[in-house]
Amino acid sequence: MNHFINEILQSKKSEDKIYARTLTLVFLTAAVSLALIQLGDLIWNYLRPLMLSLRDGIDANPDTNLTVTEAIKIVFNMLLMIVAIMLPTVFLCALRGRTPKAVTALPKKSIGYGFFFYLVFAVGAGYLATAFAKFAFSWTDVFNTADKFLPETNVGIILYYIYVAIFPAVFEEFLFRGVILGALLPYGKTQAIVISSVIFGLMHVNPIQAIFATVIGLVLGKLYVDSGSIWWGSLIHFIINSLATTVSYYVTGNNIALLAIIGFVSIMLMIYALAYGIRLIVLSAKQSHKPDFEHTGCVPYRKMSEALKAITTRASWAVVMFIAIYVYAMIYRFFI
Repeated sequence: MNHFINEILQSKKSEDKIYARTLTLVFLTAAVSLALIQLGDLIWNYLRPLMLSLRDGIDANPDTNLTVTEAIKIVFNMLLMIVAIMLPTVFLCALRGRTPKAVTALPKKSIGYGFFFYLVFAVGAGYLATAFAKFAFSWTDVFNTADKFLPETNVGIILYYIYVAIFPAVFEEFLFRGVILGALLPYGKTQAIVISSVIFGLMHVNPIQAIFATVIGLVLGKLYVDSGSIWWGSLIHFIINSLATTVSYYVTGNNIALLAIIGFVSIMLMIYALAYGIRLIVLSAKQSHKPDFEHTGCVPYRKMSEALKAITTRASWAVVMFIAIYVYAMIYRFFI
């Protein structure tokens, strides 16, 4: 009997180590991703004068210069997002035995027209969170600032929508729901959703955006758990970002023709997203497979208290690294 009990304790200890290792990898992935974003900002500040001088040497036309300037900046940020998210994510996928194909699989579990409930709830909860965040930080204007870079040319607007709506909807959902939440999910739903959502929020650096993104992350995390797919959340993520960008233009813009183009583009994109959502509903209804994260073997269920204990002890060095990079990013963005 004693031998049997010792084997159980040994097994639990082994699983504790695996769980702690997974948490460490998750925070290390987030830290590396955030560091790459900051490195990209430094590289951009270094290369920008050179790019502008080359632009002026090619064509001195002011309209052409504005189009080229906006296009270069947005394309650079697109490439930076791909590298900053996909590079560290690939290693986490490999170490946790999950392939990108499994993470990006089509829905394997039907949620029916509940998708639209998630959509409405995410939008409502997100904007309530924003109102609360703005009230909480009403004592300072440091964080309560709109996006200062809103392109004015047709090319810039189209590229900007792709950058702020489509790219985050795909790449951020891949990282935070498909990879991070998926890696933690076998150890318990609550801790997986909460941890992945908090990291998702913090990665936005701005405290007001962080609160908004954390709340949205909780909704999208629950949707991922219910459906086993990142694509439902990608559609909601896309719609929310498109809506937010459109509102930003209407609040700050004064060009009627420009606003008409923005409104048309955003409405058509959101109609497409809703139509694709209906298509996913039809496709998922025909599926009978279980999500791939349900095939990870028997592991102890982790509560939130156990997650916090592991974060503050065995995964502490990775958490400290993430916090240090986060503090640097905050100082660099708002105080330098």
